Amino acid sequence: MFHRGTAETEQATPNEIDMLADRYAAGQVATDLARIASNQDAAKAAEEAKYALGVGIEAADSNLGQTGWRVSNTGDYAVTSVKVRTTNAAKITVYFGSGPKQVDEYEEAVVGAQSVSKQMFRPADSVGLFTEPSEHARMAVTFTDANGQGWERVGAELCKIGTE
Repeated sequence: MFHRGTAETEQATPNEIDMLADRYAAGQVATDLARIASNQDAAKAAEEAKYALGVGIEAADSNLGQTGWRVSNTGDYAVTSVKVRTTNAAKITVYFGSGPKQVDEYEEAVVGAQSVSKQMFRPADSVGLFTEPSEHARMAVTFTDANGQGWERVGAELCKIGTE
């Protein structure tokens, strides 16, 4: 039973009960609409990211005793304008056939579907012959997916870039 006031001595009128029921129903509808909107946003984000999800930096096989990293694209579509840099302003050491070269940013025009970058690389401030897990978090890869959307991945984090 609904009561008016704090003393709960007077019963609520039918109009007041209807008003409270309407408020409760409106709250439920608002909650349901917010849940639907959230699900739609998640589905839209997943659809937008489907061409980018398979792109990242992975450990590369050893090359003459030296280990490093490569850009990996496990997706079904090529990515373009691929660039790798460090997140701490260190240079990138790229291992070309002619030997290592330090650059500000390693660029590759295309990494094909189900493929890896042509060259192996590491942050230039790395120590030792073997990759360390901490190096992965110190590198960022930017690229454009098959839909023309720009992306950046730092470690496991994938973010859209170049959108207004």
